[in-house]
Amino acid sequence: MSIFENLSNVKNIISRYELDSGRKSGSVTLLAVSKTKPVELMIEAYECGQRLFGENKVQEAEEKKKLLPEDVELHLIGHLQSNKVKKACNIFSCIHSVDSLKIAKKIDSICFDLGKIMNIFVEVNIAEEESKTGYIPNSLFFDEFEQILKLENLNVLGLMCIGANSEDSLIIRTSFNRLKVLQDELKHKFTNFHGDSLSMGMSNDLPEAISEGSTIVRVGSSIFGSRI
Repeated sequence: MSIFENLSNVKNIISRYELDSGRKSGSVTLLAVSKTKPVELMIEAYECGQRLFGENKVQEAEEKKKLLPEDVELHLIGHLQSNKVKKACNIFSCIHSVDSLKIAKKIDSICFDLGKIMNIFVEVNIAEEESKTGYIPNSLFFDEFEQILKLENLNVLGLMCIGANSEDSLIIRTSFNRLKVLQDELKHKFTNFHGDSLSMGMSNDLPEAISEGSTIVRVGSSIFGSRI
Protein backbone atom coordinates (compact mmCIF):
# COMPACT_ATOMS: atom_id res chain seq x y z
CA MET A 1 0.00 0.00 0.00
CA SER A 2 0.99 3.64 -0.40
CA ILE A 3 2.25 5.95 2.33
CA PHE A 4 -1.08 7.80 2.09
CA GLU A 5 -3.05 4.58 2.69
CA ASN A 6 -0.77 3.49 5.51
CA LEU A 7 -1.04 6.85 7.26
CA SER A 8 -4.81 6.81 6.87
CA ASN A 9 -4.98 3.30 8.36
CA VAL A 10 -2.84 4.24 11.34
CA LYS A 11 -4.88 7.40 12.00
CA ASN A 12 -8.08 5.36 11.80
CA ILE A 13 -6.69 2.87 14.34
CA ILE A 14 -5.76 5.72 16.68
CA SER A 15 -9.22 7.27 16.34
CA ARG A 16 -10.91 3.93 16.95
CA TYR A 17 -9.04 3.24 20.17
CA GLU A 18 -9.45 6.82 21.39
CA LEU A 19 -13.20 6.26 21.01
CA ASP A 20 -13.11 2.78 22.57
CA SER A 21 -11.19 4.17 25.56
CA GLY A 22 -13.60 7.06 26.06
CA ARG A 23 -10.93 9.57 25.17
CA LYS A 24 -11.32 12.81 23.28
CA SER A 25 -10.71 12.63 19.53
CA GLY A 26 -7.26 13.99 18.73
CA SER A 27 -5.84 13.33 22.20
CA VAL A 28 -3.16 11.04 20.74
CA THR A 29 -0.41 12.52 18.55
CA LEU A 30 1.17 10.46 15.78
CA LEU A 31 4.97 10.53 15.54
CA ALA A 32 5.99 8.88 12.26
CA VAL A 33 9.20 6.94 12.93
CA SER A 34 11.37 7.43 9.87
CA LYS A 35 14.66 6.01 11.16
CA THR A 36 16.59 4.10 8.46
CA LYS A 37 14.08 5.25 5.84
CA PRO A 38 15.03 7.44 2.86
CA VAL A 39 14.08 11.09 2.97
CA GLU A 40 11.91 10.57 -0.13
CA LEU A 41 9.46 8.52 1.95
CA MET A 42 9.39 11.22 4.60
CA ILE A 43 8.52 13.78 1.95
CA GLU A 44 5.71 11.50 0.74
CA ALA A 45 4.35 11.44 4.28
CA TYR A 46 4.82 15.21 4.53
CA GLU A 47 2.74 15.67 1.39
CA CYS A 48 0.00 13.66 3.14
CA GLY A 49 0.03 16.14 6.01
CA GLN A 50 2.50 14.49 8.43
CA ARG A 51 4.80 16.96 10.18
CA LEU A 52 6.25 15.05 13.16
CA PHE A 53 8.97 12.48 12.52
CA GLY A 54 11.03 10.34 14.90
CA GLU A 55 14.69 9.57 14.27
CA ASN A 56 17.01 7.20 16.07
CA LYS A 57 20.45 8.55 15.20
CA VAL A 58 21.71 12.10 15.34
CA GLN A 59 23.89 11.90 12.23
CA GLU A 60 21.14 10.42 10.07
CA ALA A 61 18.70 13.09 11.24
CA GLU A 62 21.23 15.85 10.54
CA GLU A 63 21.54 14.79 6.90
CA LYS A 64 17.79 14.41 6.44
CA LYS A 65 17.00 17.78 8.02
CA LYS A 66 18.93 19.55 5.25
CA LEU A 67 16.54 18.07 2.67
CA LEU A 68 13.24 18.47 4.49
CA PRO A 69 10.80 21.41 4.53
CA GLU A 70 11.38 23.90 7.35
CA ASP A 71 8.13 23.08 9.14
CA VAL A 72 9.08 19.43 9.68
CA GLU A 73 9.62 18.70 13.36
CA LEU A 74 12.15 16.01 14.29
CA HIS A 75 12.07 14.12 17.60
CA LEU A 76 14.94 11.97 18.86
CA ILE A 77 13.70 8.58 20.05
CA GLY A 78 17.00 6.69 20.20
CA HIS A 79 19.64 6.56 22.91
CA LEU A 80 21.60 9.81 23.06
CA GLN A 81 25.37 9.61 23.53
CA SER A 82 27.13 12.38 25.41
CA ASN A 83 29.30 13.36 22.43
CA LYS A 84 26.19 13.84 20.23
CA VAL A 85 24.25 16.13 22.57
CA LYS A 86 25.36 19.42 20.99
CA LYS A 87 24.25 18.35 17.51
CA ALA A 88 21.04 16.88 18.89
CA CYS A 89 20.10 20.16 20.55
CA ASN A 90 20.42 21.93 17.20
CA ILE A 91 18.46 19.34 15.22
CA PHE A 92 15.59 18.16 17.41
CA SER A 93 12.63 19.93 18.98
CA CYS A 94 12.07 17.09 21.46
CA ILE A 95 14.18 14.30 22.96
CA HIS A 96 12.24 11.24 24.11
CA SER A 97 15.18 9.25 25.44
CA VAL A 98 16.67 11.14 28.39
CA ASP A 99 17.89 8.33 30.62
CA SER A 100 20.39 9.93 32.99
CA LEU A 101 20.99 13.10 34.96
CA LYS A 102 24.35 13.45 33.20
CA ILE A 103 22.70 13.66 29.76
CA ALA A 104 19.96 15.96 31.07
CA LYS A 105 22.55 18.38 32.48
CA LYS A 106 24.47 18.42 29.22
CA ILE A 107 21.30 19.14 27.21
CA ASP A 108 20.46 21.91 29.67
CA SER A 109 23.91 23.47 29.39
CA ILE A 110 23.95 23.47 25.58
CA CYS A 111 20.38 24.77 25.38
CA PHE A 112 21.38 27.61 27.71
CA ASP A 113 24.05 28.59 25.17
CA LEU A 114 21.53 28.30 22.33
CA GLY A 115 18.86 30.30 24.13
CA LYS A 116 16.52 27.34 23.70
CA ILE A 117 14.17 25.34 25.92
CA MET A 118 14.26 21.65 25.00
CA ASN A 119 11.17 19.51 25.38
CA ILE A 120 12.10 16.12 26.80
CA PHE A 121 10.65 12.85 27.99
CA VAL A 122 12.42 10.87 30.69
CA GLU A 123 12.82 7.29 29.51
CA VAL A 124 11.83 4.53 31.93
CA ASN A 125 12.61 0.84 31.50
CA ILE A 126 9.19 0.08 32.92
CA ALA A 127 9.32 -3.64 32.08
CA GLU A 128 12.82 -3.85 33.65
CA GLU A 129 14.16 -5.82 30.68
CA GLU A 130 17.92 -6.07 30.14
CA SER A 131 17.60 -5.34 26.42
CA LYS A 132 16.10 -1.90 27.05
CA THR A 133 17.61 1.43 28.07
CA GLY A 134 16.02 3.87 30.49
CA TYR A 135 15.68 4.31 34.22
CA ILE A 136 14.59 1.45 36.43
CA PRO A 137 11.89 3.05 38.65
CA ASN A 138 13.82 2.93 41.94
CA SER A 139 15.11 5.43 44.50
CA LEU A 140 17.90 6.61 42.16
CA PHE A 141 15.32 7.42 39.52
CA PHE A 142 13.26 9.51 41.93
CA ASP A 143 16.37 11.37 43.14
CA GLU A 144 17.58 12.14 39.63
CA PHE A 145 14.11 13.01 38.35
CA GLU A 146 13.84 15.65 41.06
CA GLN A 147 17.15 17.16 39.93
CA ILE A 148 16.16 17.04 36.24
CA LEU A 149 13.05 19.08 37.07
CA LYS A 150 15.28 21.86 38.38
CA LEU A 151 17.14 22.30 35.08
CA GLU A 152 15.87 25.59 33.68
CA ASN A 153 16.40 24.90 29.97
CA LEU A 154 14.43 21.66 29.94
CA ASN A 155 10.67 21.24 29.73
CA VAL A 156 9.81 17.77 31.06
CA LEU A 157 6.71 16.79 29.09
CA GLY A 158 6.39 13.39 30.75
CA LEU A 159 7.66 9.83 30.58
CA MET A 160 8.58 7.52 27.71
CA CYS A 161 8.82 3.75 27.54
CA ILE A 162 8.88 0.75 25.24
CA GLY A 163 6.19 -1.77 26.13
CA ALA A 164 6.94 -5.20 27.53
CA ASN A 165 8.46 -7.63 25.06
CA SER A 166 5.53 -10.03 25.00
CA GLU A 167 2.78 -11.28 22.72
CA ASP A 168 0.37 -11.24 25.66
CA SER A 169 -1.83 -8.14 25.42
CA LEU A 170 -2.44 -8.12 29.17
CA ILE A 171 1.29 -8.07 29.95
CA ILE A 172 1.82 -5.22 27.48
CA ARG A 173 -1.11 -3.24 28.88
CA THR A 174 0.17 -3.78 32.41
CA SER A 175 3.57 -2.32 31.51
CA PHE A 176 1.94 0.78 30.01
CA ASN A 177 -0.34 1.11 33.02
CA ARG A 178 2.71 1.04 35.29
CA LEU A 179 4.13 4.04 33.42
CA LYS A 180 0.87 5.94 33.82
CA VAL A 181 0.76 5.14 37.54
CA LEU A 182 4.41 6.19 37.90
CA GLN A 183 3.69 9.51 36.19
CA ASP A 184 0.78 10.15 38.53
CA GLU A 185 3.02 9.31 41.49
CA LEU A 186 5.66 11.78 40.28
CA LYS A 187 3.08 14.54 39.89
CA HIS A 188 1.90 13.92 43.43
CA LYS A 189 5.44 13.81 44.81
CA PHE A 190 6.88 16.80 42.93
CA THR A 191 4.60 19.83 42.79
CA ASN A 192 6.77 21.45 40.09
CA PHE A 193 6.15 18.54 37.69
CA HIS A 194 3.16 19.20 35.47
CA GLY A 195 3.88 16.77 32.64
CA ASP A 196 0.77 15.15 31.21
CA SER A 197 2.38 13.47 28.20
CA LEU A 198 3.19 9.78 27.81
CA SER A 199 5.31 8.63 24.88
CA MET A 200 4.39 4.98 24.52
CA GLY A 201 3.07 2.65 21.89
CA MET A 202 4.43 1.49 18.54
CA SER A 203 3.06 -0.32 15.48
CA ASN A 204 2.49 -3.61 17.32
CA ASP A 205 0.95 -2.32 20.56
CA LEU A 206 -1.11 0.76 19.69
CA PRO A 207 -4.39 -0.50 21.22
CA GLU A 208 -2.77 -1.26 24.57
CA ALA A 209 -0.86 2.04 24.69
CA ILE A 210 -3.85 4.21 23.78
CA SER A 211 -6.11 2.36 26.21
CA GLU A 212 -3.62 3.05 29.00
CA GLY A 213 -3.27 6.77 28.33
CA SER A 214 -0.56 7.32 25.71
CA THR A 215 -0.54 10.84 24.30
CA ILE A 216 2.09 10.28 21.58
CA VAL A 217 2.60 7.03 19.69
CA ARG A 218 5.79 6.24 17.77
CA VAL A 219 4.79 4.37 14.60
CA GLY A 220 7.24 3.32 11.91
CA SER A 221 6.71 0.01 10.14
CA SER A 222 2.94 0.45 9.78
CA ILE A 223 3.62 3.64 7.82
CA PHE A 224 6.91 3.08 6.02
CA GLY A 225 7.15 -0.72 5.95
CA SER A 226 9.59 -3.02 7.71
CA ARG A 227 13.01 -1.75 8.69
CA ILE A 228 15.82 -1.81 6.16
